[in-house]
Amino acid sequence: MSDVSLPDWAECLLTQGPRYTIFHGGRGSGKSMACATALVIRAASEPLRILCFREIQESIDESVKAIIEQRIKDCGLSSFFNITKRDITGANGSKFIFRGLSDQTADSIKSLNDIDIAWGEEAQALSKESLQLFLPTIRKITSEIWFSMNPELDTDYVYTAFIQKRPADARIVEVNWDRNPFWNAAMEAERLRSKADDPEDYDHIWEGIPKSALSGAIYRREMHMLTTENRIRPLVADPTLGLHAIFDLGINDMMAVTVAQADISGARLVGYHEDKNYGIDHYCEWLKDTGRKDATIWLPHDGNARSVQTGLTTKRIVENLGWQVEIVPQIGVEPGIKRTRDMLKNAFISDAPDCAVMLEHMRRYTRAKSGHPKHDEHSNCADSVRYTAVAMDQFKNVSERKRHQKQMAAQVRVIPTQNHWGSVNR
Repeated sequence: MSDVSLPDWAECLLTQGPRYTIFHGGRGSGKSMACATALVIRAASEPLRILCFREIQESIDESVKAIIEQRIKDCGLSSFFNITKRDITGANGSKFIFRGLSDQTADSIKSLNDIDIAWGEEAQALSKESLQLFLPTIRKITSEIWFSMNPELDTDYVYTAFIQKRPADARIVEVNWDRNPFWNAAMEAERLRSKADDPEDYDHIWEGIPKSALSGAIYRREMHMLTTENRIRPLVADPTLGLHAIFDLGINDMMAVTVAQADISGARLVGYHEDKNYGIDHYCEWLKDTGRKDATIWLPHDGNARSVQTGLTTKRIVENLGWQVEIVPQIGVEPGIKRTRDMLKNAFISDAPDCAVMLEHMRRYTRAKSGHPKHDEHSNCADSVRYTAVAMDQFKNVSERKRHQKQMAAQVRVIPTQNHWGSVNR
Protein backbone atom coordinates (compact mmCIF):
# COMPACT_ATOMS: atom_id res chain seq x y z
CA MET A 1 0.00 0.00 0.00
CA SER A 2 1.32 3.43 -0.93
CA ASP A 3 1.61 6.08 1.74
CA VAL A 4 -1.55 8.17 1.84
CA SER A 5 -2.52 10.78 4.36
CA LEU A 6 -5.80 11.90 5.84
CA PRO A 7 -6.72 15.21 7.44
CA ASP A 8 -6.38 14.95 11.21
CA TRP A 9 -10.16 15.29 11.60
CA ALA A 10 -10.69 12.16 9.46
CA GLU A 11 -8.17 9.86 11.16
CA CYS A 12 -10.94 8.72 13.50
CA LEU A 13 -12.45 6.81 10.55
CA LEU A 14 -9.56 4.33 10.45
CA THR A 15 -10.72 2.53 13.60
CA GLN A 16 -14.03 1.26 14.89
CA GLY A 17 -16.21 4.22 15.72
CA PRO A 18 -19.69 4.99 17.09
CA ARG A 19 -22.89 4.03 15.31
CA TYR A 20 -23.06 7.37 13.43
CA THR A 21 -20.41 9.75 12.11
CA ILE A 22 -21.51 12.95 10.41
CA PHE A 23 -19.17 15.28 8.54
CA HIS A 24 -20.83 18.55 7.57
CA GLY A 25 -19.59 21.82 6.17
CA GLY A 26 -18.98 23.76 2.99
CA ARG A 27 -17.22 23.17 -0.29
CA GLY A 28 -13.52 22.39 -0.50
CA SER A 29 -13.15 20.66 2.85
CA GLY A 30 -12.30 17.25 1.38
CA LYS A 31 -15.09 15.36 3.19
CA SER A 32 -15.88 12.98 0.33
CA MET A 33 -12.23 12.24 -0.44
CA ALA A 34 -11.46 11.56 3.22
CA CYS A 35 -14.38 9.15 3.62
CA ALA A 36 -13.45 7.29 0.43
CA THR A 37 -9.79 7.01 1.48
CA ALA A 38 -10.67 5.67 4.92
CA LEU A 39 -13.04 3.09 3.44
CA VAL A 40 -10.41 1.82 0.99
CA ILE A 41 -7.81 1.48 3.75
CA ARG A 42 -10.16 -0.37 6.08
CA ALA A 43 -11.48 -2.64 3.31
CA ALA A 44 -7.91 -3.63 2.47
CA SER A 45 -7.12 -4.30 6.14
CA GLU A 46 -10.10 -6.55 6.93
CA PRO A 47 -13.00 -8.12 5.05
CA LEU A 48 -15.85 -5.63 5.14
CA ARG A 49 -19.14 -5.20 3.32
CA ILE A 50 -19.42 -1.50 2.56
CA LEU A 51 -22.52 0.22 1.21
CA CYS A 52 -22.16 3.56 -0.53
CA PHE A 53 -25.63 5.08 -0.79
CA ARG A 54 -27.48 8.23 -1.74
CA GLU A 55 -31.14 9.16 -2.07
CA ILE A 56 -31.40 8.83 -5.87
CA GLN A 57 -29.01 6.83 -8.03
CA GLU A 58 -30.39 6.34 -11.51
CA SER A 59 -27.07 4.96 -12.78
CA ILE A 60 -23.76 3.83 -11.33
CA ASP A 61 -22.23 7.02 -12.74
CA GLU A 62 -24.19 9.00 -10.14
CA SER A 63 -22.58 7.08 -7.28
CA VAL A 64 -19.25 7.64 -5.49
CA LYS A 65 -17.78 4.63 -7.28
CA ALA A 66 -15.42 6.82 -9.34
CA ILE A 67 -14.05 8.39 -6.14
CA ILE A 68 -13.49 4.96 -4.58
CA GLU A 69 -11.70 3.77 -7.72
CA GLN A 70 -9.43 6.83 -7.70
CA ARG A 71 -8.50 6.31 -4.07
CA ILE A 72 -7.76 2.65 -4.74
CA LYS A 73 -5.24 3.76 -7.37
CA ASP A 74 -3.81 6.48 -5.10
CA CYS A 75 -3.29 3.89 -2.37
CA GLY A 76 -1.51 1.53 -4.77
CA LEU A 77 -4.17 -1.14 -4.32
CA SER A 78 -5.29 -1.68 -7.93
CA SER A 79 -4.05 -5.29 -7.88
CA PHE A 80 -5.86 -5.98 -4.58
CA PHE A 81 -9.30 -4.88 -5.72
CA ASN A 82 -11.34 -6.20 -8.64
CA ILE A 83 -13.39 -3.41 -10.16
CA THR A 84 -16.46 -4.35 -12.21
CA LYS A 85 -19.13 -2.16 -13.73
CA ARG A 86 -21.36 -2.33 -10.64
CA ASP A 87 -19.26 -3.48 -7.67
CA ILE A 88 -15.75 -3.51 -6.25
CA THR A 89 -14.40 -6.58 -4.43
CA GLY A 90 -11.18 -7.12 -2.50
CA ALA A 91 -8.90 -10.15 -2.44
CA ASN A 92 -9.79 -10.60 1.23
CA GLY A 93 -13.53 -10.76 0.55
CA SER A 94 -14.30 -7.05 1.08
CA LYS A 95 -17.03 -5.67 -1.13
CA PHE A 96 -18.26 -2.20 -2.07
CA ILE A 97 -21.95 -1.93 -3.01
CA PHE A 98 -23.60 1.17 -4.53
CA ARG A 99 -27.32 1.87 -4.13
CA GLY A 100 -29.96 4.58 -4.26
CA LEU A 101 -32.32 4.44 -1.27
CA SER A 102 -35.34 5.75 -3.14
CA ASP A 103 -35.25 2.59 -5.32
CA GLN A 104 -35.39 0.23 -2.35
CA THR A 105 -38.46 -1.55 -1.02
CA ALA A 106 -39.04 -3.14 2.36
CA ASP A 107 -38.07 -6.50 0.81
CA SER A 108 -35.07 -5.44 -1.26
CA ILE A 109 -33.52 -3.49 1.57
CA LYS A 110 -33.34 -6.64 3.72
CA SER A 111 -30.39 -7.81 1.61
CA LEU A 112 -28.33 -5.04 3.20
CA ASN A 113 -28.60 -6.32 6.76
CA ASP A 114 -25.00 -7.63 6.88
CA ILE A 115 -23.38 -4.29 6.01
CA ASP A 116 -20.39 -3.29 8.17
CA ILE A 117 -20.09 0.35 7.09
CA ALA A 118 -22.66 2.42 5.21
CA TRP A 119 -21.60 5.78 3.76
CA GLY A 120 -24.28 8.26 2.71
CA GLU A 121 -22.83 10.93 0.44
CA GLU A 122 -24.82 14.15 -0.19
CA ALA A 123 -26.74 13.29 2.96
CA GLN A 124 -28.62 16.59 2.87
CA ALA A 125 -30.79 15.03 0.14
CA LEU A 126 -31.66 11.87 2.10
CA SER A 127 -35.36 11.78 2.91
CA LYS A 128 -36.89 10.92 6.25
CA GLU A 129 -38.95 8.17 4.62
CA SER A 130 -35.92 6.49 3.04
CA LEU A 131 -33.84 6.61 6.21
CA GLN A 132 -36.63 5.34 8.43
CA LEU A 133 -36.83 2.30 6.18
CA PHE A 134 -33.07 1.91 5.78
CA LEU A 135 -31.42 2.61 9.16
CA PRO A 136 -33.01 -0.28 11.11
CA THR A 137 -31.70 -2.64 8.42
CA ILE A 138 -28.07 -1.90 9.35
CA ARG A 139 -28.15 -4.06 12.44
CA LYS A 140 -24.71 -5.58 13.05
CA ILE A 141 -23.66 -4.66 16.55
CA THR A 142 -20.39 -3.18 15.24
CA SER A 143 -21.92 -1.52 12.15
CA GLU A 144 -21.19 2.12 11.38
CA ILE A 145 -23.14 4.67 9.35
CA TRP A 146 -21.31 7.67 7.96
CA PHE A 147 -22.89 10.80 6.50
CA SER A 148 -21.07 13.51 4.55
CA MET A 149 -22.99 16.60 3.58
CA ASN A 150 -23.05 20.23 2.59
CA PRO A 151 -26.21 21.29 4.46
CA GLU A 152 -28.92 22.67 2.19
CA LEU A 153 -31.68 23.75 4.59
CA ASP A 154 -31.74 23.54 8.36
CA THR A 155 -34.91 21.47 7.97
CA ASP A 156 -33.19 18.66 6.01
CA TYR A 157 -33.80 15.40 7.84
CA VAL A 158 -30.17 14.45 8.55
CA TYR A 159 -29.45 17.99 9.71
CA THR A 160 -32.35 18.06 12.18
CA ALA A 161 -32.01 14.44 13.36
CA PHE A 162 -28.26 14.49 13.94
CA ILE A 163 -26.63 17.93 13.79
CA GLN A 164 -29.35 19.73 15.74
CA LYS A 165 -30.42 16.93 18.09
CA ARG A 166 -26.90 15.46 18.48
CA PRO A 167 -27.77 11.91 19.63
CA ALA A 168 -25.40 10.25 22.08
CA ASP A 169 -24.26 7.59 19.60
CA ALA A 170 -23.24 10.15 16.95
CA ARG A 171 -19.86 11.74 16.27
CA ILE A 172 -20.45 15.11 14.58
CA VAL A 173 -17.59 16.95 12.90
CA GLU A 174 -17.84 20.32 11.17
CA VAL A 175 -15.20 20.79 8.46
CA ASN A 176 -14.75 23.64 6.02
CA TRP A 177 -12.11 24.73 3.51
CA ASP A 178 -9.81 26.04 6.24
CA ARG A 179 -9.37 22.50 7.64
CA ASN A 180 -8.29 20.97 4.35
CA PRO A 181 -4.51 20.30 4.48
CA PHE A 182 -4.48 19.88 0.69
CA TRP A 183 -5.84 23.37 0.03
CA ASN A 184 -4.04 25.06 -2.86
CA ALA A 185 -3.78 28.40 -4.61
CA ALA A 186 -6.33 27.56 -7.32
CA MET A 187 -8.96 26.61 -4.73
CA GLU A 188 -8.24 29.76 -2.74
CA ALA A 189 -8.67 31.91 -5.85
CA GLU A 190 -12.04 30.26 -6.51
CA ARG A 191 -13.17 30.85 -2.94
CA LEU A 192 -12.22 34.53 -3.06
CA ARG A 193 -13.91 34.96 -6.45
CA SER A 194 -17.11 33.45 -4.99
CA LYS A 195 -16.91 35.72 -1.96
CA ALA A 196 -16.61 38.81 -4.19
CA ASP A 197 -19.08 37.85 -6.91
CA ASP A 198 -21.69 35.89 -4.97
CA PRO A 199 -21.69 37.18 -1.38
CA GLU A 200 -25.30 36.13 -0.83
CA ASP A 201 -24.43 32.45 -1.27
CA TYR A 202 -20.86 32.52 0.03
CA ASP A 203 -21.64 31.45 3.60
CA HIS A 204 -23.66 28.51 2.37
CA ILE A 205 -21.24 27.35 -0.33
CA TRP A 206 -17.97 27.71 1.56
CA GLU A 207 -18.86 27.89 5.26
CA GLY A 208 -21.57 25.23 5.27
CA ILE A 209 -24.31 27.47 6.70
CA PRO A 210 -27.81 26.25 5.71
CA LYS A 211 -29.86 28.42 3.37
CA SER A 212 -33.31 29.89 3.90
CA ALA A 213 -34.58 28.15 0.74
CA LEU A 214 -33.35 25.77 -1.94
CA SER A 215 -31.17 27.08 -4.72
CA GLY A 216 -33.56 27.74 -7.55
CA ALA A 217 -36.57 27.97 -5.23
CA ILE A 218 -39.16 30.30 -6.71
CA TYR A 219 -39.52 32.21 -3.45
CA ARG A 220 -35.92 31.85 -2.30
CA ARG A 221 -35.27 35.57 -1.80
CA GLU A 222 -38.59 36.10 -0.03
CA MET A 223 -37.94 33.18 2.35
CA HIS A 224 -34.53 34.62 3.14
CA MET A 225 -36.03 38.03 3.89
CA LEU A 226 -38.73 36.52 6.10
CA THR A 227 -36.04 34.83 8.18
CA THR A 228 -33.51 37.64 8.39
CA GLU A 229 -36.15 40.29 9.11
CA ASN A 230 -37.68 38.20 11.90
CA ARG A 231 -41.12 38.13 10.32
CA ILE A 232 -41.71 34.49 11.29
CA ARG A 233 -42.90 34.87 14.85
CA PRO A 234 -45.69 34.01 17.32
CA LEU A 235 -48.87 35.16 15.60
CA VAL A 236 -52.56 34.56 16.17
CA ALA A 237 -55.62 35.78 14.34
CA ASP A 238 -56.58 39.38 15.07
CA PRO A 239 -60.29 39.39 16.04
CA THR A 240 -60.72 42.88 14.58
CA LEU A 241 -59.75 41.67 11.09
CA GLY A 242 -61.63 39.42 8.73
CA LEU A 243 -60.45 35.82 8.61
CA HIS A 244 -60.01 34.02 5.29
CA ALA A 245 -59.35 30.37 4.40
CA ILE A 246 -57.91 29.96 0.92
CA PHE A 247 -58.10 26.50 -0.64
CA ASP A 248 -56.14 24.68 -3.28
CA LEU A 249 -58.52 21.87 -4.23
CA GLY A 250 -57.50 18.23 -4.38
CA ILE A 251 -58.85 14.84 -3.29
CA ASN A 252 -56.47 12.15 -4.52
CA ASP A 253 -53.91 14.95 -4.71
CA MET A 254 -53.06 17.01 -1.63
CA MET A 255 -55.57 19.67 -0.61
CA ALA A 256 -54.06 22.73 1.04
CA VAL A 257 -55.68 25.50 3.09
CA THR A 258 -53.95 28.76 4.04
CA VAL A 259 -55.58 30.84 6.78
CA ALA A 260 -54.85 34.53 6.33
CA GLN A 261 -55.73 38.08 7.27
CA ALA A 262 -54.68 41.46 5.93
CA ASP A 263 -54.10 44.78 7.65
CA ILE A 264 -52.52 48.05 6.54
CA SER A 265 -49.01 46.56 6.83
CA GLY A 266 -49.74 43.52 4.67
CA ALA A 267 -50.62 39.83 4.93
CA ARG A 268 -50.77 37.85 8.13
CA LEU A 269 -50.59 34.08 7.52
CA VAL A 270 -51.85 32.53 10.74
CA GLY A 271 -52.68 28.93 9.88
CA TYR A 272 -52.18 26.08 7.43
CA HIS A 273 -53.62 22.62 6.90
CA GLU A 274 -53.05 19.92 4.30
CA ASP A 275 -54.35 16.41 3.78
CA LYS A 276 -55.62 14.15 1.02
CA ASN A 277 -58.29 11.54 0.32
CA TYR A 278 -60.94 13.60 2.12
CA GLY A 279 -63.91 15.56 0.84
CA ILE A 280 -64.10 19.29 1.35
CA ASP A 281 -66.40 18.88 4.34
CA HIS A 282 -63.41 17.50 6.27
CA TYR A 283 -61.54 20.79 5.85
CA CYS A 284 -64.60 22.83 6.77
CA GLU A 285 -64.81 20.81 9.99
CA TRP A 286 -61.11 21.50 10.60
CA LEU A 287 -61.83 25.22 10.36
CA LYS A 288 -64.64 24.89 12.92
CA ASP A 289 -62.54 22.70 15.23
CA THR A 290 -59.74 25.28 15.23
CA GLY A 291 -62.06 28.19 16.09
CA ARG A 292 -62.35 29.59 12.56
CA LYS A 293 -66.06 29.10 11.93
CA ASP A 294 -66.44 32.75 10.87
CA ALA A 295 -63.82 32.53 8.11
CA THR A 296 -64.66 33.35 4.53
CA ILE A 297 -63.70 30.45 2.28
CA TRP A 298 -61.96 31.19 -1.01
CA LEU A 299 -61.86 28.60 -3.80
CA PRO A 300 -59.89 28.65 -7.06
CA HIS A 301 -61.79 29.08 -10.32
CA ASP A 302 -62.45 25.33 -10.61
CA GLY A 303 -64.61 25.68 -7.50
CA ASN A 304 -67.30 26.72 -10.01
CA ALA A 305 -66.99 23.45 -11.97
CA ARG A 306 -69.94 21.08 -11.61
CA SER A 307 -69.38 17.56 -10.35
CA VAL A 308 -70.46 14.83 -12.75
CA GLN A 309 -71.71 12.76 -9.81
CA THR A 310 -73.72 15.40 -7.94
CA GLY A 311 -74.30 18.13 -10.51
CA LEU A 312 -73.21 20.63 -7.86
CA THR A 313 -70.21 22.93 -7.84
CA THR A 314 -67.76 22.81 -4.96
CA LYS A 315 -68.78 26.38 -4.20
CA ARG A 316 -72.41 25.34 -3.84
CA ILE A 317 -71.48 22.33 -1.67
CA VAL A 318 -69.53 24.56 0.73
CA GLU A 319 -72.29 27.18 0.78
CA ASN A 320 -74.78 24.43 1.65
CA LEU A 321 -72.55 23.70 4.66
CA GLY A 322 -73.22 27.26 5.86
CA TRP A 323 -70.08 29.09 4.72
CA GLN A 324 -69.64 32.32 2.81
CA VAL A 325 -67.67 31.39 -0.32
CA GLU A 326 -65.74 33.57 -2.75
CA ILE A 327 -63.87 32.65 -5.94
CA VAL A 328 -60.25 33.70 -6.38
CA PRO A 329 -59.81 35.81 -9.53
CA GLN A 330 -58.11 33.85 -12.30
CA ILE A 331 -55.04 35.82 -13.42
CA GLY A 332 -52.60 33.07 -14.46
CA VAL A 333 -49.73 31.34 -12.68
CA GLU A 334 -46.86 33.74 -13.41
CA PRO A 335 -48.79 36.93 -12.56
CA GLY A 336 -49.88 35.08 -9.39
CA ILE A 337 -46.27 34.28 -8.51
CA LYS A 338 -45.42 37.97 -8.90
CA ARG A 339 -48.32 38.87 -6.57
CA THR A 340 -47.04 36.29 -4.08
CA ARG A 341 -43.55 37.77 -4.11
CA ASP A 342 -45.01 41.21 -3.48
CA MET A 343 -47.16 39.86 -0.64
CA LEU A 344 -44.27 38.01 1.04
CA LYS A 345 -42.10 41.15 1.09
CA ASN A 346 -44.24 42.54 3.92
CA ALA A 347 -45.97 39.42 5.25
CA PHE A 348 -45.83 38.13 8.80
CA ILE A 349 -46.14 34.37 9.26
CA SER A 350 -46.93 32.40 12.40
CA ASP A 351 -44.14 30.24 13.79
CA ALA A 352 -46.68 27.58 14.83
CA PRO A 353 -46.02 23.98 13.65
CA ASP A 354 -48.72 24.08 10.96
CA CYS A 355 -47.22 27.18 9.37
CA ALA A 356 -43.76 25.60 9.62
CA VAL A 357 -45.06 22.95 7.21
CA MET A 358 -46.20 25.69 4.85
CA LEU A 359 -42.84 27.46 5.03
CA GLU A 360 -41.01 24.23 4.29
CA HIS A 361 -43.04 23.76 1.12
CA MET A 362 -42.36 27.33 0.05
CA ARG A 363 -38.62 26.88 0.58
CA ARG A 364 -38.65 23.86 -1.72
CA TYR A 365 -41.03 25.03 -4.44
CA THR A 366 -39.00 25.08 -7.67
CA ARG A 367 -39.32 25.06 -11.44
CA ALA A 368 -38.96 22.11 -13.79
CA LYS A 369 -36.44 22.15 -16.65
CA SER A 370 -39.23 23.46 -18.88
CA GLY A 371 -39.33 26.62 -16.76
CA HIS A 372 -42.82 25.95 -15.42
CA PRO A 373 -43.33 25.46 -11.67
CA LYS A 374 -43.04 21.82 -10.70
CA HIS A 375 -46.18 19.92 -9.76
CA ASP A 376 -44.92 17.94 -6.79
CA GLU A 377 -45.46 17.55 -3.05
CA HIS A 378 -44.75 21.27 -2.54
CA SER A 379 -46.92 22.77 -5.27
CA ASN A 380 -50.35 22.44 -3.64
CA CYS A 381 -49.26 24.53 -0.68
CA ALA A 382 -47.58 27.04 -2.98
CA ASP A 383 -50.77 27.30 -5.04
CA SER A 384 -52.81 27.97 -1.89
CA VAL A 385 -50.42 30.76 -0.88
CA ARG A 386 -50.51 32.14 -4.43
CA TYR A 387 -54.31 32.22 -4.35
CA THR A 388 -54.02 34.07 -1.04
CA ALA A 389 -51.89 36.76 -2.67
CA VAL A 390 -54.33 37.12 -5.58
CA ALA A 391 -57.40 37.31 -3.32
CA MET A 392 -55.87 39.55 -0.67
CA ASP A 393 -56.81 42.81 -2.37
CA GLN A 394 -60.45 41.81 -1.94
CA PHE A 395 -60.23 40.72 1.70
CA LYS A 396 -61.29 44.11 3.07
CA ASN A 397 -64.28 44.50 0.76
CA VAL A 398 -65.48 40.97 1.42
CA SER A 399 -65.07 41.34 5.18
CA GLU A 400 -66.95 44.66 5.18
CA ARG A 401 -69.74 43.18 3.08
CA LYS A 402 -69.97 40.22 5.43
CA ARG A 403 -70.06 42.52 8.46
CA HIS A 404 -72.78 44.63 6.83
CA GLN A 405 -74.86 41.55 6.07
CA LYS A 406 -74.62 40.48 9.72
CA GLN A 407 -75.66 43.94 10.87
CA MET A 408 -78.63 43.95 8.50
CA ALA A 409 -79.66 40.49 9.64
CA ALA A 410 -79.54 41.64 13.27
CA GLN A 411 -81.84 44.58 12.49
CA VAL A 412 -84.54 42.52 10.82
CA ARG A 413 -87.69 42.41 12.97
CA VAL A 414 -90.45 39.86 12.55
CA ILE A 415 -93.75 41.82 12.60
CA PRO A 416 -96.76 39.78 13.76
CA THR A 417 -99.74 39.70 11.39
CA GLN A 418 -103.41 39.93 12.37
CA ASN A 419 -106.24 37.82 11.01
CA HIS A 420 -109.58 39.33 10.07
CA TRP A 421 -110.99 38.58 13.52
CA GLY A 422 -108.38 40.89 15.06
CA SER A 423 -106.34 38.14 16.73
CA VAL A 424 -102.56 37.98 16.27
CA ASN A 425 -100.86 35.17 14.40
CA ARG A 426 -97.61 34.22 16.03
